[in-house]
Amino acid sequence: MTGPSALTGLTSDLLREEPVGQRPADPAAPPLPITADGGSSSLGDVVRRYGAAPLLTLGSINLVDNLDRAAFITLAPDIRDTFGLSQAAINGINGVSAILVVAGALPFAVLADRGNRVRLVVWAAAVWSAFTLLTAVVLTSVQLTVVRILSGLGQAAAEPVHGSLIADYYPLAARGRAYGAHQAANPIGNILGPLLAGGIAALVGGTAGWRWAFVAMAPLGLAVALLAVRLKEPPRGAVDAGSTGGVDVPLGPPVELATGMRRLLAIPTLRSLYLGIGFLGFGLVSGPVLISQFFEEELGVGSFGRGAAFAIAGLGTLVGLTIGGVVGDRLFRVDPSWPLYLAGAGLIFFTVVTAATLYLPSVALVTLGLTVGNVGIGLVIAPIRQVVAVASPPALRALSFAMMGIFILLLGGFFGGIALGAIADATSSRTALVVLVIPGLAAGLLVARGTGTVRADIADAMAELAEAERARDRSVSCTAALLEIRNLDFRYGGTQVLFGVNLDVPEGEIVALLGTNGAGKSTLLRAVCGLDHPVRGSIRFAGEDITLLEAEKVLDLGITQMPGGKAVFPGLSVEENLLTGAFSFRSEKARIAADIAQIEQWFPILGQRRKQAAATLSGGEQQMLALSKAFLTRPRLLCIDELSLGLAPAVVEQLFGIVQEIHARGTTIIIVEQSLNVALALASTAVFMEKGSVRYTGPAADLLDRPDLLRSVFLDGAAR
Repeated sequence: MTGPSALTGLTSDLLREEPVGQRPADPAAPPLPITADGGSSSLGDVVRRYGAAPLLTLGSINLVDNLDRAAFITLAPDIRDTFGLSQAAINGINGVSAILVVAGALPFAVLADRGNRVRLVVWAAAVWSAFTLLTAVVLTSVQLTVVRILSGLGQAAAEPVHGSLIADYYPLAARGRAYGAHQAANPIGNILGPLLAGGIAALVGGTAGWRWAFVAMAPLGLAVALLAVRLKEPPRGAVDAGSTGGVDVPLGPPVELATGMRRLLAIPTLRSLYLGIGFLGFGLVSGPVLISQFFEEELGVGSFGRGAAFAIAGLGTLVGLTIGGVVGDRLFRVDPSWPLYLAGAGLIFFTVVTAATLYLPSVALVTLGLTVGNVGIGLVIAPIRQVVAVASPPALRALSFAMMGIFILLLGGFFGGIALGAIADATSSRTALVVLVIPGLAAGLLVARGTGTVRADIADAMAELAEAERARDRSVSCTAALLEIRNLDFRYGGTQVLFGVNLDVPEGEIVALLGTNGAGKSTLLRAVCGLDHPVRGSIRFAGEDITLLEAEKVLDLGITQMPGGKAVFPGLSVEENLLTGAFSFRSEKARIAADIAQIEQWFPILGQRRKQAAATLSGGEQQMLALSKAFLTRPRLLCIDELSLGLAPAVVEQLFGIVQEIHARGTTIIIVEQSLNVALALASTAVFMEKGSVRYTGPAADLLDRPDLLRSVFLDGAAR
């Protein structure tokens, strides 16, 4: 599905309400840290307490990025005339440049969540400087397009990397002001950039005037890169952990990009904000270019006049940012949903005032109207970043900030730029700007929609961080279980299957996982083994967070699953099936030969049928083969799903004997069963699940004394 229908489908999916499910209270979870240290409304207080260097450096980089963008927007009519482009084409170049800003944000986010963010900041500033200079010397429209696209690469780090760094430099209660100060570079750049670009172009004059504006700005990138070298990388999550008494919380290994994106989209507040920001992208990317064209077409304003108008209008954004940062912090400490009301109202105000301004009769009044409208957009910036930072898992913060740019591109940036440029070509820039009212109002309503879920989502993020602290403490004190599952929620689409599952599996035990069909047993094993990923909660193995790891990485750590009824490849021979089980260790020939020899001792029938297709084996023989494949990985934790289902008692007894043999070799085992007899025969510990929740954990024999938990299927099985 492509084009508008794909976009409609995605929008429908994102707008769909999903059940939050039952969230059992975590007695050890901290309260929302909304009254933490840092409550003063003074920005000076914030930088005195927590340091001015990060804000000064990151703000300066943000400023020079915006100088380049503002210069291109201000000089767009001159650049268009130099290369003989249409309005749609110049909009398209601007939109395509935005593509790399957004697309580049994803690899930057992945790198930022895995490595040193300060180094990324330095590198990106240097790249920006190089391509700003190249913009000044291009000779063809193709070269212009390529250079503008690549200039976006240097700008791509700002949203994900800066947002993540600020969250780790400054505490939650002061973060709104920190984001407000950082984002103030945008309107300052929009003030200085047009003045600088328009002034230089007017001073030089002629068709080459716009080129000298970019020549003048290029050295600034190198200067801020040198400034960034002095920054120190902050520990991730430590500031938020400090509000609950911990420091330097380990956040686990990096996760795959797609997995991280799915986890973020499962957070209702973030989903609403991403979608709202996406609709805002129509105006953020195309609006300024259209306004520049409106000044030229409708009001006859030249390059310097347009620059001055943008500079004055930028003052409104600066005022809004100041108000949004201070008021957003105050509102957040009262109720974390209130900043989103402020942001939603600001978006609607900005949209309506900007549209009305287009019908004012003079340049001065239009400029004044744009300035007033920009106060509304300023109110949005800090509160949204404040909420995104605290509602996102700390290990995925950079990716979360990058996701905002992804939705700007997906819903509004590129396709919106071309569509609105086409409307402007067919009618006028004023008409195209009026059309922006529709996505602008949608953006405001969607942002405000996040107020209904924000408290729960922040509480979840804080609970995960607190659990990371406790897991670290258990690891240090050597009291951690081999497998630790906390507050696990899982959904298939809109259907929630697991609800707040908590489970510990000590090393060396056999644990029976019991429950009726649909209780969530197999889903829980799939989550442990990385075959599916939860929407909330954490899974730790040997002290390491594996919640979002892919199955192959989980296997490498020593966790193997024997799935029920579908663990062999029917078209492959028995021998080939065994070799697939040993694939991860294929270079260890002696080990594989020894293990296969052991398997043939346990199951002589498999040795006799090594060359036969697995499909020709009986059900019991296929289970023998499946168990043998799992054994070949030499797992530290073996998860077995429905070992005995549909098998003759003699075969089940034989398989149980081998399971016990594998256990005796040091493997911890979780076995999913519906039969209480199996649990009592094989496991010392039982876990009983019902409707996606754990109802009982303890000695397997004690389940016989719990008629409130056992259903007739279990009692009947026990009686037999």
